[in-house]
Amino acid sequence: MFTFSKPPVHDPRAYPPPRVPEAPILSFNFCRGGKSRTIYSIRDVGNPVLLTSGRDAIAIALKQIGVNQGSRVLLPAYNCRAMVEVVEWSGAEPVLYRINSDLSMDRGDVGSQLKAGAKAIIVVHYFGFPQELAELRSLCDDTGVQLIEDCAHAYYGVFNGAPPGAVGDYAIASLMKFFPIYDGGCLVSNRHASSDRALVSGGLRFEIKAIFNILERSVHYSRLRPLHWLLPPLFRLKDFIWGRVKQGNEALMSSRAGPAAADCGCGFDPRWLTVHISWISKYIMRKSSVSRCTEGRRANYRFFAERFENIPGCRPIFRILPDGVVPYVFPLFVEDPDRVFPLIKIRRVPVYRWEEVNAGVCENSSLFSRHLFQLPCHEEIRHEELRWISATVIDAVTAKSL
Repeated sequence: MFTFSKPPVHDPRAYPPPRVPEAPILSFNFCRGGKSRTIYSIRDVGNPVLLTSGRDAIAIALKQIGVNQGSRVLLPAYNCRAMVEVVEWSGAEPVLYRINSDLSMDRGDVGSQLKAGAKAIIVVHYFGFPQELAELRSLCDDTGVQLIEDCAHAYYGVFNGAPPGAVGDYAIASLMKFFPIYDGGCLVSNRHASSDRALVSGGLRFEIKAIFNILERSVHYSRLRPLHWLLPPLFRLKDFIWGRVKQGNEALMSSRAGPAAADCGCGFDPRWLTVHISWISKYIMRKSSVSRCTEGRRANYRFFAERFENIPGCRPIFRILPDGVVPYVFPLFVEDPDRVFPLIKIRRVPVYRWEEVNAGVCENSSLFSRHLFQLPCHEEIRHEELRWISATVIDAVTAKSL
């Protein structure tokens, strides 16, 4: 008779969680913790326009600036492909500027690019850590270039005593990165008037999809557990009804019920530029706990920073988490990415990279596209999941058997 010994309970690799969410997931705790105002958000800059995605917010900002065919828009060489697509849609030429090894702007390159002529410049606060913008603000004022702060990674924060996005002519945010919602983007400006009066609803189909998507993702990642017996039958009924409705309806089959950004796509669809955020996403965002989000992310980031400190083969990009910074993810530099990345992906660690960068523009951007791993540190990750992620990555980095 064969007997099998169980692995030790204290080892986080012994019972790896089946699924770890990359982004915030709705749970019964999302509103617990209160509305602490010890930290700002981008919405403190001015009257926010709430759209379906951050890329839509960039597109509207470019449109209000007057970017069109023949304009030049400066972008960091290390970027998400969606940003480039929006600039190309506007008809402008995307011009890439270099970044330094600490993800800050190469000020010399930015200065020369601005002097060569540009309509606008987009600056990214990578992973929630602020760029120093005082010098750039003065340079933009002197040259007449409009400054757009990309706060997709920095919805919350205190940057030199002010909210994120307070320096630029415009600022944008991606709300799905900080709230357990289906869709959401934000455009603000403290220099130009903005209004959401021209926005329209995405329709009943969009609103229903937003509700079901939020609930399905929560069940998929084992949240909302007391409702697990009730929700799956509703999901199956929804799929059955939707399948019957789509039969023979080619127009409905080819149309999208939601923006690409909400469905984890990188495409840009200008048809969603005039659509405001879904009702359920707006409601959840309004009810979400500020303190739970900000304090949870900072605590999870510090956990990773301690675990990866002095591990051979990798290093945190930002070892110290300054006061006022609310991180989006934990950026980890891995020395042997071609070996490590597939190993941890096979183990279903929720890690990703910005791989589609122009390798011929900036050496640091090319390096980061392969070596910089983004690990989730949002507030909905459980402590045992944090331990499992770190243990699995460390094993892969240090060449231990998985």
